Amino acid sequence: MDLIIPFYNPPKDWEKILSARLQCLIKDIEEIPRVILVCDGEDKEVYKEALQFIRENLRNVEIIFLDRHLGKGAAIRRALASSKSKKIIVTDVDVPFDDQSLLRVYRQLQDCDVVLGSRTKSYYKQLPLSRKLISKLFIAFTIVVFGKYLGDTQAGLKGLNHKGREAYLLTKTKSFLCDFEFVRLALSQKLKITAVRIELREKVHFKPFKGGLIGKEFNSLVKIFLKNRTAE
Repeated sequence: MDLIIPFYNPPKDWEKILSARLQCLIKDIEEIPRVILVCDGEDKEVYKEALQFIRENLRNVEIIFLDRHLGKGAAIRRALASSKSKKIIVTDVDVPFDDQSLLRVYRQLQDCDVVLGSRTKSYYKQLPLSRKLISKLFIAFTIVVFGKYLGDTQAGLKGLNHKGREAYLLTKTKSFLCDFEFVRLALSQKLKITAVRIELREKVHFKPFKGGLIGKEFNSLVKIFLKNRTAE
């Protein structure tokens, strides 16, 4: 299995959190995943000590540095281009999800091409109001576009097999909205998509979205939607 983790301006002590979370996952799945870290355009020297810690505490690690900041979607595609595994999990650098959520995604990859997360009520209780509202509105939007509920495309945790990998590599969006474009492509290719329940770890806290970011990403979303409508 390959575990893809893009990062840009990560939180304090991220390397220690990441190492601890992955050690738990390794115990659960009983295999050593290949960890592909993608630094999205920041100076290598900034993370020299953190990455050394990762190398010392995790086996089978590949670290990719992008020359400039391109966005989460571009970083994921770069890692997928390097991946050869039939099972791939993509998550955030702080791995905010509990052990069982990661394990559910891993197990569902036995039978599905794409595994998405489905946030629970307890998950939403840990989100600030702005994130909660945006998440609910985005899910409603995807139900209208896809014609049914497939999961939360923006939950920050997903699994792909080799077919899902090939579909994701066809996406063009650079930001985190690339996941929305990916699901549309997966549907058009008739890939098998499922959703699993995901929960946050205790004491995980998210910052509210910035207003400027919301407007920028909403414009990107509209462009993706109109582009796909034209293609159809």
